[in-house]
Amino acid sequence: MTDLFSHAAPTAGPQSPTQAVICCDVTVPVGLNDAFQGFTDNIHLWWPVDDCSEFGAESHVGFDDGELLEESVKGEECLWARVSEWTPPSSIGLAWLVDLAPLSAGRVGITFDSLPDGTTVVRLSQQASVPHSAAGEAVPDARDSDSVTWKQLLQRYARFMGSRPDLD
Repeated sequence: MTDLFSHAAPTAGPQSPTQAVICCDVTVPVGLNDAFQGFTDNIHLWWPVDDCSEFGAESHVGFDDGELLEESVKGEECLWARVSEWTPPSSIGLAWLVDLAPLSAGRVGITFDSLPDGTTVVRLSQQASVPHSAAGEAVPDARDSDSVTWKQLLQRYARFMGSRPDLD
């Protein structure tokens, strides 16, 4: 009967997760088309499969037929993401499916914007679900460092594209 009154204390129960948005960007010293191609066609050259993969250092990462896949040396495949938007050379949208600790599932968007000096700003944003306790507070998670990890991935891409090596 306590919930008959408007000032009744809320009852503990499952809470729906909220969306956390993670954003980071880098500037690469190449034009828009080269920046997009370096990110998409050459992802296997800069993605750190030794630290962030299902199959380890010998695997291959790449976009294929609307999906971002990792393939092991034995030919096993792991679907990382489905491409939800592919607008060369300005943006990519991904429905990120796999938990690659510390990268969690969610929606990932990458945009490429030309600057007047001929360089390109590459922005990555991720919307990920954040679990909540029955009291409605965010539950600490090992993936709380996602923003640093996404930033490190973009910095690795930027180094591959010719940016300063001191981006770490």
